[in-house]
Amino acid sequence: MKLKTWFQLGLGLIGWSLLCAMIFVVVGFIGEGFELLGPLSCLPMYILFCAAIFAVLMSMTTYLSYLPLYLSLGSTRKETWLGLHLMQLVLAAGCTAIAALLCLILPGDPPRDLISLLPAALLAILAFAKLGSAAGCIALLFPKVGRALSVVLCMVFSGAAGFVGASATMSFPDSFRLSLPGRATLIVGAVLAALLLVELLFQRRALPRYEVRL
Repeated sequence: MKLKTWFQLGLGLIGWSLLCAMIFVVVGFIGEGFELLGPLSCLPMYILFCAAIFAVLMSMTTYLSYLPLYLSLGSTRKETWLGLHLMQLVLAAGCTAIAALLCLILPGDPPRDLISLLPAALLAILAFAKLGSAAGCIALLFPKVGRALSVVLCMVFSGAAGFVGASATMSFPDSFRLSLPGRATLIVGAVLAALLLVELLFQRRALPRYEVRL
């Protein structure tokens, strides 16, 4: 399969992230007594959160479903590996770009607070993608551990969804808002580098297994 296919998968995930974010807005609209401005101002945050969810789930699923399928159709390991990273990058960059545009358009404190955190958000989505890739490799190598890890990830994201929905309308003090972006970018960047290393280590053991199956 060509890299174009992986690019299209990334675009599809952007669409699903937007749809999921709009569901958050609708739920907030109902919860706020049919006031639209508050939930709508949180739309950029919802988009980034949903992108992180799809980054984990799709990256993990890729190792268990898409990679074996594409390899069986004649793709090389290098091409599928590059395609996976292209899909993750398209999802992260596309959703971050859309969130940035909405932050410039929408009124209210949430977009104003979020816009300086967008570089960290981009790195965070990529970090979640690498977490999903590592989890997929672990599930392939150690099925029982992989199933347990899937349950843990579902529990974490379920709790995170409630937290995002509850805290999206919070405002931050100016001192906190000014100091957070730099620290968040450094911390998330370090986590991304660590997860990328873990992913590469597990990939060296996981990818050759596909050749054995073929």
